[in-house]
Amino acid sequence: MEEYYLMWLSRMEGVGIKRIHLLLDYFQSAEAVWNAHRMQLINVKGIPEKTIDAILFGRDEEKLNFWIEELERKEIQFYSFLHPLYPSLLKEIYNPPIGIYVKGTLPAKGIDAMAHKGVLDGGGQTIAVLGCGVDICYPAENRELMENIAKNGCVISEYPPGTEPAPHHFPNRNRIISGLSKIVVVVEAGKKSGTLITADIALESGREVFVVPGNITSALSEGTNNLIKQGCPVVTESNDILFELGITYKEYEKQIFSKQLAGKLSAEEKEIYDQILDKEPVLAETICRKLHKNIQEVQYILSLLEISGYVRKIPQAGYIREG
Repeated sequence: MEEYYLMWLSRMEGVGIKRIHLLLDYFQSAEAVWNAHRMQLINVKGIPEKTIDAILFGRDEEKLNFWIEELERKEIQFYSFLHPLYPSLLKEIYNPPIGIYVKGTLPAKGIDAMAHKGVLDGGGQTIAVLGCGVDICYPAENRELMENIAKNGCVISEYPPGTEPAPHHFPNRNRIISGLSKIVVVVEAGKKSGTLITADIALESGREVFVVPGNITSALSEGTNNLIKQGCPVVTESNDILFELGITYKEYEKQIFSKQLAGKLSAEEKEIYDQILDKEPVLAETICRKLHKNIQEVQYILSLLEISGYVRKIPQAGYIREG
């Protein structure tokens, strides 16, 4: 039941993470906070009168039971920072959430739509962190993807079910993304991109931030290229990431893996592959203009083609056919 009392505390308006920790340090449990008298609460240093009022008036057993039933009905789990399944990496960041709401199965390890799709297509598990409740799909067109993520990983949020997305939620969400990650890879970021917030938080938390260099004429590369100027390591191939994670493959294993991935090109992959020449590099942006596709979709398929050995990326120049 302590988990639910912690959930109650985290949902009290005007309390906040820092004050919750002050209360827990003093009373030793969230249940004890629920049962505390006003005079006991007054004795806690750093807890103002309005916060005490919020706690006393927020003790609604009927509402708490409704919240618990809602979680069960929607198949959502709440894991407080005391729960063994709360990600240990997340505890290391500044101001970690008191608890997270999880829909799906939280993998024991590690974490923009195409990245999740790539992991799922490869048979892996992924975590999507939301700036709303885990029962809300935002943007709406990602519903199928969100359902697939919940089946092959999970969606998590520090916001209760039913919470609609709001602009101020996303910087908070970004700190969780960086907190769940051993390393952060920035593929694209404009000059004032929210992705840069994630990168800054990751760096402040002692995490390594890798950057995929972009065309210097592209607005989506301003942020990434500035990170490189600041000294962030550059990623030019998948092995750069694997090496940092301590993952290595023998040559024959790479060949087997490449053959398994190669297979037959899908219609989408062939359409993009046909735009790539043997000798003259072609930019992803050029393919986007010719096929009237968005950059995320094209870069995702180019990544698959590169991993499968069909194309090779030449830094700052574009892609050419391999072999």
